[in-house]
Parts: sequence; C-alpha cells; structure tokens
Amino acid sequence: MKQSIIKELFYGNCGTINLIENDANYKLLFNKSFELYQQIKCFLTKNQKLLFEEFCALRGSLEAEGCATHYTEGFKIGLLIGIESLDIHKL
Repeated sequence: MKQSIIKELFYGNCGTINLIENDANYKLLFNKSFELYQQIKCFLTKNQKLLFEEFCALRGSLEAEGCATHYTEGFKIGLLIGIESLDIHKL
C-alpha cells in the first residue's frame, strides 16, 4: 500500500466502491452539466476550446482535492468520536 488507508478507501483501492451507485440527483446534475459543456464548446474557437478544457480539468482537480480533504477530516472526526465513546473512564 503506497498511501494511507484513508486515502486508499477514498480512492476505492479497497472495499466495495464498485457497489456504490450515484443517486438520481447526481445523474441529473451530471447530465445537465455535460449538456451545457457541449453547448458552450460549439461557440468557441479552437484556442478558446483548449483554454476551456484546461479550465474544466483544473476545476475538476480542485474539486477532487477538496473532496479528498473533507473525506479524510470526516474520517478522523469519526474515529475520534468512536475513541471517545469507548473511553469508559469518562462516562
């Protein structure tokens, strides 16, 4: 394992990630955003398309980084809650 177990779980390198399905709202948003993406590309010059593609890729990377950070922090908080709940000396 090259990364932390939390990152391995997040990126789907272990567990049952292939069994998780996106809900209907996710699919709707994805389809609408792809439709808009295709419409915008029709009006752009070749150079503008390249810039737009790069922009979209960067936005996707930013979102992925943010999601990974939030996932990791949420995982840590969950572990701390679990540890605290098992501390019978505090109860």
